[in-house]
Amino acid sequence: MTIEEALIKLKDLKVLNLEEIESIRLGSLKATLFREFNIEFNIKDLKEYMSNNKEFTEISNNFFVSKIKLKELLKNISKNKCKEFLENRYIIQVDENKLLNFLSYRKTVDELLKYGIENSYIEEEWLSDLSIEESDYTDIYEVIDELMRREIKIR
Repeated sequence: MTIEEALIKLKDLKVLNLEEIESIRLGSLKATLFREFNIEFNIKDLKEYMSNNKEFTEISNNFFVSKIKLKELLKNISKNKCKEFLENRYIIQVDENKLLNFLSYRKTVDELLKYGIENSYIEEEWLSDLSIEESDYTDIYEVIDELMRREIKIR
C-alpha cells in the first residue's frame, strides 16, 4: 500500500482527513498509519510525500501546516511577529528559512511590481495571496491591468 492509498483509507475510515486538519507531525502520522494498517512507513518517505503535497508547507523539521489555514492565521500578523506567533501556537522551533519561503508568497502590490519589472514575469499564485489593502488599487483586476501595461507576464 502506498502512502497516498493509506491516507485515502484513513479518510474513508474517518480516522484522519488531511483536508480538514490544521497541522501534523510526521511522527504522529507514522504512528497513525502503523496503528490502523500495521504498516511501517518511514519518515523520509512521509516527508517526501508531504513536501510534494501542495496543500501543506513544512515550517519546522517534520512539522507540516495547511497552507490555507496558515494564511488565515497570519493574515493580520506582521511579518516580523509570525515566527514568534507560530512557535507559541504549535510549541515548536520554526525554521526561519521555511517560514520566509512561505511568507514570500504574501506580497504587496509594490513587491509584486518590483519583482515583475526586474524579472519580466510573476507567478500566478502570487495574485491569490496579494495584499492590496495598503495600495492605491481597489481590486486584483486593476493590478492585473497594471502588470499587462508594464508587459509583465503572469505564469
